[in-house]
Amino acid sequence: EDVKRGEESVAEYGFNEVASEKISLDRRARDTRPQECKYWNYPSVDKLPTASVVLVFYDEGWSTLVRTFHSVINTSPKELLKDI
Repeated sequence: EDVKRGEESVAEYGFNEVASEKISLDRRARDTRPQECKYWNYPSVDKLPTASVVLVFYDEGWSTLVRTFHSVINTSPKELLKDI
């Protein structure tokens, strides 16, 4: 049953949603920034503007959409995240 659903989701979404559902919603992605960007002296949070995040999606798998939402919340300073 899972294999069939996985194959169907690949045809519909381009990835295996059954496998995606088994990944934690709060997964930490590794830092892929170039070395020179990792050690910049960024302004303090109180000197930065707030931000609104718009997640544009169409016919998206539920697990990836919810994981993206969690990633925005988990990686954005609460003081800067106005809304999603």
